[in-house]
Amino acid sequence: MDNLLSPVLTVFLSVVAGIVTAWITSRIQVRTELAKQVQSRFNERKWDAYMDFAHGLQQLLFSVKASDEAGMTQAKQRLNMFGGKLWVVGSDRVVKAVGDCIQKAQGEGIELESPREIFNRLFKVIIEMRRDLGYTSSRLTSEDFVSALVVKK
Repeated sequence: MDNLLSPVLTVFLSVVAGIVTAWITSRIQVRTELAKQVQSRFNERKWDAYMDFAHGLQQLLFSVKASDEAGMTQAKQRLNMFGGKLWVVGSDRVVKAVGDCIQKAQGEGIELESPREIFNRLFKVIIEMRRDLGYTSSRLTSEDFVSALVVKK
């Protein structure tokens, strides 16, 4: 009887171990997949928020170029609305870059800055957004972005 019990017990323990291992593996896979889905949705929200900022900046650029006061006001409102999204999805570096940009814009001597310097600062925010979205190997500078916008008449 002892000879028969030993192989049955071995098979039983092997089956139980296999079931437990399969269950643990499936739980890990489910959690990993769920984490990927959450991260993907979060990145989509980042993308949407950052694009809102980029579109507001583009609208501001065109309005400044056309001396369109109403367009500038609308663009500034659009950029101000971006703040709420930034608080939720912005990386630490993006939040800091936006904060630095706003502080400098409200500081003394802003009237002495050229539009190029102001836009240079704004594009530093765009660079941080690009890094946050995964463009970590990009070597573009804020000056590169500003230079790409300057169209000579």
